Amino acid sequence: MTNKHLALNTPSNHRHVAIILCTHNPNLDYLSKQLISLETQTFKNYELFVSDDASNYDLFESIRTLVPSIITNKHAIMRNHSKLGFSQNFIQTVNKIENFKYYSFCDQDDVWMNDKLQNSIEKIENYNLYCSSTKLIDANDKLIGLNLLNVEISFKNSLIQSMAGGNTYLFDNKVKRLLLKIPKSFAIPSHDWLIYQLTVAHNLKIFYDKHPSVNYRLHGKNTIGTSFSFLAKLNRFKSLFSGVFRDWTNQNIRILSLYKLSMSVTNQNTLNTFKKNRDGNVIKRVRIFTTYAFRRSSFLQNMALLLGLLFRKI
Repeated sequence: MTNKHLALNTPSNHRHVAIILCTHNPNLDYLSKQLISLETQTFKNYELFVSDDASNYDLFESIRTLVPSIITNKHAIMRNHSKLGFSQNFIQTVNKIENFKYYSFCDQDDVWMNDKLQNSIEKIENYNLYCSSTKLIDANDKLIGLNLLNVEISFKNSLIQSMAGGNTYLFDNKVKRLLLKIPKSFAIPSHDWLIYQLTVAHNLKIFYDKHPSVNYRLHGKNTIGTSFSFLAKLNRFKSLFSGVFRDWTNQNIRILSLYKLSMSVTNQNTLNTFKKNRDGNVIKRVRIFTTYAFRRSSFLQNMALLLGLLFRKI
């Protein structure tokens, strides 16, 4: 991106929500549907920032034509000349945007419910981060199911499980300021998972809405997706035992270590306990589950967690 900081010419007291829409070689039909869902939001006081992550040039030119053909609100369109990856694209873009009350992430191929912004703004009062469940749709807009987690929000939980899709997030400047410390060179497995970790690590408040706010599209090119199929669950199980999840956890811990002095003492101790025991012998690793009561959101996920600890895959 060429701009150090991005700010459109709107008085600061009226700058309510910045929507960060990240793209990379998008399906233009899906993107069009997403843009229409933004244009038809019942809450209108937002500005849209499109950050393209080095799509091929013809597609980027199509994006530059498509956005103003649908979006009537103020908007800016940028392009990374080299690919950052979806997580760093979101993080680095929001870090360049200033003087908004709230920030919201938007994927290129979902569809927002028309009251998504209005509902999340109402619910975030007295909280720092809003997120929600999602309805799952297929490539043809057919409803597949509901992605709803019964998570007890905590720093412990955040170390072993993400809570909600970043495509549902709305957050304030207290959360945004935490992101400024993340080095551009660091690998980030998932921006939404990391933001969950940083938010609870600093005792900021999260509202998880069981009512879905987004139609989350699942298709063959999803960067990260959720599916109820046996094959999808088998693939996630394979990922656990391939060592991918452990690599992700290593990357998260590397970033969290930058924040140790700003965390509460309790959360510092929790992180130290987790790090020490996950790198210990099998008895120490299993204590993460048995003694220290780290838990995920379901019986099957907790069994996978226990197996992962046994085989040093967490």
